[in-house]
Amino acid sequence: MIAIILTIVIPTLLVAISLWRLPAAIRSGRAARSLCITIAALGLAMGVTAVRDPLQDLVTGLPILTRHLLGLTSIAFLIDYLYAVHGRGLRGRLRPSFRLAASAAATMTGLFFFALPRDANVNPDDMLSPHFGEPAVITYMMIFYSYLGFSMALATRIFWSTRRALPRGLARTGVLSLATGCALGTMYVAERVYILSFDIDDARLAQLNVLGDLTVAASILLIITGLCLPPLRGLARYLQDQHTLWVLHPLLGQVIDTFPNLQFGERRSRVRELFVWGDRTLDTAYSAFAVRDAFLNLGVSGGQDATTDAIKARNALHRHAAHNLLADAAVPDAPVPGSRELRAPSRDIRWAKNVARAYNKTSK
Repeated sequence: MIAIILTIVIPTLLVAISLWRLPAAIRSGRAARSLCITIAALGLAMGVTAVRDPLQDLVTGLPILTRHLLGLTSIAFLIDYLYAVHGRGLRGRLRPSFRLAASAAATMTGLFFFALPRDANVNPDDMLSPHFGEPAVITYMMIFYSYLGFSMALATRIFWSTRRALPRGLARTGVLSLATGCALGTMYVAERVYILSFDIDDARLAQLNVLGDLTVAASILLIITGLCLPPLRGLARYLQDQHTLWVLHPLLGQVIDTFPNLQFGERRSRVRELFVWGDRTLDTAYSAFAVRDAFLNLGVSGGQDATTDAIKARNALHRHAAHNLLADAAVPDAPVPGSRELRAPSRDIRWAKNVARAYNKTSK
C-alpha cells in the first residue's frame, strides 16, 4: 500500500497539480514557471518505479538514469525558483546554473552508457549495488550527490533566511517545510558521501541505509508539502470564489434583470459558472460591487443583519420593476455607485455573500 502511494498516488497528484497550474504559470513570471516544472519533474522522478519494467526493457538500467536526470531537473528549477523569488536579497552571485546542471547530466549520461556496469539480470533499483566500490560508480554517484548536496544546502539557507519576512500562515509554513526538507536532504547527501568515501562493514552499512531511507522519505515529504502549498492555496481561493459566485447568482441575476444596461459581460447559468476555469477573483469582486451599487440606487443602505437587508432588497427590486412596467418607462440606467464609506473589497464581498445567502433562503 505504501509503495502504491509513493510510486503512483503522490506522483500522479504532483503531475496533476503542475498541469493544473501550467496555464497560469505560462502567463506568469519565471518563478511560477520554475515552480510548476519543479513539481512536475519531482512527480515524474518518483513515478519512474511505476514504469520501471518498460524502461528496463528499452535500455538496461534506464530507470536509474531517468530518475537521476529528473531529480537534477527538479533541483535545478527549484534553485531557479528560489532566485526568482528571493534572489535580490542575497549577497554574492553563488548560484548553480542550468549550465552546471546540464554539465552534470551530460557527464552522468556519458558514464552511464560507456563506463557503468549494467547487468540485465539484476533488479534495476539495485543495479549499482554489486559494483559500489568501483571507480565509475563512485564518480557517477559523486557527481549526482555533489550537485544535490550543494543545491540542498543553498536552498536550506535561502528558505531559512527568508522565513521571518513572510506573514504567519500558509506562506511561512510552506517555507519552513521546504527549509526543513532541504536540510534533511543535505543530511542524506552527507551520509551517502560518507558511505562512498569510507570502507564500512555490512552491519553498519545496513543501519546507515535504513537511516538514509527514513531521512530521504521525510525530506521528500516535507519538500512536496512546501511546494504544493502555493498551488493548493490558489485552488482553495478558486473554490471559495466559485462558491461565492454560486451564492450570489440568483440575487445578481435579479439585479441584472432590473438594470439591463448594467455592463456585466456574458451571462451564464448557475451551473455553467461552475465550469469556468481560471482566476475568478475579479468576477467575484465585480459581482459583489454590482449588488452593492444596486442596493444604493434602490435606497437600501444595508448595515442591518443579512436577512433584513435581503428582504428590503427583494421588496425594492419588485417595486422598481413594477414601477417601470406601469409607467412604460425606458430601460433603467445601470446603477451608479453612490456615496459609501471606503472599505476593503473583501468586506463588500463578505457582506454581499451573506445578503445573497439570506435572499436565497427567503425565496424558498
